[in-house]
Amino acid sequence: MKNTYISSLLYSSSLYADYRKSVDDKGCWDGKDSNNDMCLTVDRAKWDGDTFRVYYLNKCSHRIYARTCNNRDGKTPECVAVGIKPGQVEQHYTFNASGRYSYKATGSVDAQRDWSCASRFSDWSD
Repeated sequence: MKNTYISSLLYSSSLYADYRKSVDDKGCWDGKDSNNDMCLTVDRAKWDGDTFRVYYLNKCSHRIYARTCNNRDGKTPECVAVGIKPGQVEQHYTFNASGRYSYKATGSVDAQRDWSCASRFSDWSD
């Protein structure tokens, strides 16, 4: 039991250390976990009548800023941007959707600087 606690403590400390190393002077960070995987993941996607819903999960221990897009039949994709707290699930739903979607995220400590963090990526609005 004691070894399990120590292992858990060391693991969570290394996650925090990885996060701290990636935060820049504007409060932006890479939005990835200690395995270099994106913090933003799809929890589930489903049709609800004529509405397509995608549920996104922030699986990391710190806030992220996400841009999600649902494709629509014969139209441009419908995109939204949202801050997601650690462990929180956010949903993006679209009418007349095709069932295809895309997403990206970056870490952002301060909601007032979300766009500054997003601007680090040349393809953020694509």
